[in-house]
Amino acid sequence: MEPMSQAQAWAVLECARGQGVRTRLDGRGGSVVVRSLPAGVVYPYNYGYVEGTRAEDGEELDVFVLGPSRPPATRLRVEVVGAVAFADRRGDDPKLLAVPAGWAGREPVAAAAARVAEFLRRYKDDAEPRWVGGAVGQEAALSLLAAARRRGGGEA
Repeated sequence: MEPMSQAQAWAVLECARGQGVRTRLDGRGGSVVVRSLPAGVVYPYNYGYVEGTRAEDGEELDVFVLGPSRPPATRLRVEVVGAVAFADRRGDDPKLLAVPAGWAGREPVAAAAARVAEFLRRYKDDAEPRWVGGAVGQEAALSLLAAARRRGGGEA
């Protein structure tokens, strides 16, 4: 396999596109349901995290992966194309937008960011304060990825 560019990373998926429940990996190759999403809300894209990263909230950097639905626990090489600014009670928690490496079916980043932003406004049925910003371009998203790789001990 060819070396990865700075725009590429390994993503591990926790939730499939179209899934109406929040799942986390259980460490044994499967996943467990954390909570159901509100009625009518589903993940607009595959959702997971970038390996070898640590976001400002102390967890792995979150990523939405465009493309067809893939099952939880799928590990795939992705190319970061943008991000959506997001914050909650724990602070800044941006969500990267990525596509499977080599994927030809690109969706406009602005349209994907709008779908993710709408999902983030509705995905919890609680009053927890959240701030959802707009689309972040690829250059800024790559800066977020590089910083998270440094915090996580991965390559910048």
